[in-house]
Amino acid sequence: SYSITLTIKGLDRKYEKIFSRMFAFDLSNNAFEGEIPNSIGDLVSIRGLNLSHNQLTGPIPMSISKLTLLEGLDLSHNKLTGRIPQELASLTSLAVFNVSDNQLVGPI
Repeated sequence: SYSITLTIKGLDRKYEKIFSRMFAFDLSNNAFEGEIPNSIGDLVSIRGLNLSHNQLTGPIPMSISKLTLLEGLDLSHNKLTGRIPQELASLTSLAVFNVSDNQLVGPI
């Protein structure tokens, strides 16, 4: 469960699961390490996801295929391994797909 507390002019506001309501998520050019969590598939309203230029490892989670509104996905310049999930073919709105500079195998 994600939540963010914002203080605006002395008033505390708590936003539960704010990330599930975002339309674009750009976490590129950070030093993030580890695997992309399966919970990434919970961001169902997202249209753009950029996790490029990090140190992410492991496979591309199949849960990304639940992001049916996704128009752009950039996972380039990481250390991702394994096959590109065939389930990503179901993302019919996906216009930009960049997984370059990883250690992925198999057809796109």
